[in-house]
Amino acid sequence: EAGIKVATSDADAPDSDRQIFVSQASDEALGAAVMDELAKAMGESGQYAIVSGAPDVATFNNWVAAAEAQREAEYP
Repeated sequence: EAGIKVATSDADAPDSDRQIFVSQASDEALGAAVMDELAKAMGESGQYAIVSGAPDVATFNNWVAAAEAQREAEYP
């Protein structure tokens, strides 16, 4: 309202008055890359945990879902 331009990055706020959202990668690409690197580091075998600071962060939940989908598809 005051002419201030607002941008979000990393985690979006789609219900806000922001004009633009800048992301370094899609949640899907980030999740797949995280799982690929984790699997490589673990020799494609073992247990892992994903820890979050808050359970209601949409972008985090999206990339976790993508990581799990990558695990199911590539590392059953």
